[in-house]
Amino acid sequence: MIGTGYVGLVSGACFADAAHCCVVCVDSNAQKIDALKRGEMPIFEPGLADLVRRNVQEGRLSFSTDLAAAVRDAQIVFIAVGTPSRRGDGHADLSYVFRAAEAIGKSLRSPGFTLIVNKSTVPVGTARRVRELVQRNCAPGASFEVVSNPEFLRQGTAVQDFMYPERVVIGMWENRFQRQHECTAFSSAPLHLHERRFVADTEPGFDTRKNAQTLMTQLYTPIARISGAPVLFTNVEEAELVKYAANAFLAMKLEFANEIADLCEVAGADISVVTHAIGLDARIGPDYLQAGPGFGGSCLPKDTRALARIAQELWRPCRLVETVIEGNEARKRRIAQRIALAVVGNSADMNHVYGRCIGVLGLTFKAHTDDTRDSPAVFIVRELVELGAKVRAYDPQANHREVHQILGDDVELVCSAQEAARGADVLAVLTEWPEIRQACDALGPEGLGSLMRHRVIFDARNLWRPEDWLHSGFTYHSIGRPTIYADTAASFADASVHTTQRLR
Repeated sequence: MIGTGYVGLVSGACFADAAHCCVVCVDSNAQKIDALKRGEMPIFEPGLADLVRRNVQEGRLSFSTDLAAAVRDAQIVFIAVGTPSRRGDGHADLSYVFRAAEAIGKSLRSPGFTLIVNKSTVPVGTARRVRELVQRNCAPGASFEVVSNPEFLRQGTAVQDFMYPERVVIGMWENRFQRQHECTAFSSAPLHLHERRFVADTEPGFDTRKNAQTLMTQLYTPIARISGAPVLFTNVEEAELVKYAANAFLAMKLEFANEIADLCEVAGADISVVTHAIGLDARIGPDYLQAGPGFGGSCLPKDTRALARIAQELWRPCRLVETVIEGNEARKRRIAQRIALAVVGNSADMNHVYGRCIGVLGLTFKAHTDDTRDSPAVFIVRELVELGAKVRAYDPQANHREVHQILGDDVELVCSAQEAARGADVLAVLTEWPEIRQACDALGPEGLGSLMRHRVIFDARNLWRPEDWLHSGFTYHSIGRPTIYADTAASFADASVHTTQRLR
């Protein structure tokens, strides 16, 4: 497994556990490998540390910086390296994938067949380029095949998603006649991925493509049998496009929910009621309809930008995807403006934000992860700092060193929700951590209010219901729902969101 990030480490540990195969996770970062050998996880992912520890103890999972040795001894080699957005044009940066392909090619030896699996999220056509690079760098007579196997892991539930997938997609180098193949039709014998089987490709009837399909089916059989997930065999172009198309559609649902939320605020409706009702339609479904400060993380922003770029290069622009990208950027700026307006109150003068204290609860792009990449919360904090606000932020899992690298010393990072609230003119909830709600509920309105300079909450994640703050003495702003004002004379039905009106 080349790469020990979210995809590589989770995939390697899960394969070792579910398929009972020997997996070596390889990374060029020696410090990361040393830490993994000590049992220290480079990322926060529920259940991952125990999974890694168990499989290391049972001898199925190990870590190394020696790519050449790992490739030489492996039956299957996964490429699971990062593909960040390239600066300037939004295209996926494939330099790590191509370097891995070259290194793999140089490490292949003959006789023997090696299956190379691209698990990184890549544009259409990448598998062909990987195949060319491996072929150019491998020793004469080396036998290999390249397939595409996109991942569909959500940070915060990655282990569960891997073990119980909704589908497994495998892109092969041929036109498929059978899109779905039941893994239970194949042998359930354990596959030893690190026990090389030397099969010469010169043997009569040897078929690299058929062998690749057999290996992938054997590998996923234990997972598919337990989860009941279909295994879809496609061509490589379809497999590469499936991941981008899926993430673009999810991003579109989130942006749609945010736009309907804006409409709800001026129409006197509640976005949670609207999305619940439309989500009951089986054609739509309830997932990814949560209104908020915009989408972020290591996948949706990057993948939508890459898909839009691919479509432009192929002269088939995806206007809907481009609009989603633009809408999400505008969304984050809008939420920052609304928080600023909640600070200045009736004056609506952004100059009055200068020197005011804003407590921020949550910095990661979602709960149950330590990932702050492309986080809406980080973007919003940066906007508030540029307006001159003093920001005091708390997140249960965000790495303080990484946050300081992104935001500098302009933001004070604290270790509890109570510290973030102390002296705040506004308390802004930007990530839906259960710990944040629990901490605020434990304090209660009086306890929380006693810490703050002004009793104003901006809940960008709708952690509470508006009626929870009635008669609390707080002004409570949320997304797509009526505002509750500290002046209880303002009726619930007539409480329109003034900050929204000012932004029109």
